[in-house]
Amino acid sequence: MLYPFGVESDPVSALINVDGTLYGTTSGDVGGGTVFSITTDGTLKTIYGFGGSDGSNPGAGLIDVKGVLYGTTAMGGVKNVGTVFSVTTSGEETVLHSFQAGTGENPRAGLLEVGGTLFGTTYGAVKHDHPGRGNVFTMAP
Repeated sequence: MLYPFGVESDPVSALINVDGTLYGTTSGDVGGGTVFSITTDGTLKTIYGFGGSDGSNPGAGLIDVKGVLYGTTAMGGVKNVGTVFSVTTSGEETVLHSFQAGTGENPRAGLLEVGGTLFGTTYGAVKHDHPGRGNVFTMAP
């Protein structure tokens, strides 16, 4: 075992390798989850802790685009229906998009970068007359 997480956090995503350091997310019982790094010898560091208005429950994996990590949170943000965020490996987080009811909600899957554009999906409703249907979205990083 490289690192045993405690009851306060659940690592829920696949790890990615950025220059020999591994990065992932936790969706914890305490707080809104984290972005963390771990070295191959087991040294864990919390890179960023979500507080709610900036997102919470980042259950999907991260992607690396030119040294910046990008991901989604299933909850939190302006209307508590999720966000798209970026975070540097030194911990500077930016909310790129805060989803709102009716425009796509609860992104649970990771992002994909193609030709400088981010692609993702949402789980929740796109329009109130089509409940439960999500969408595919695009955005610039």
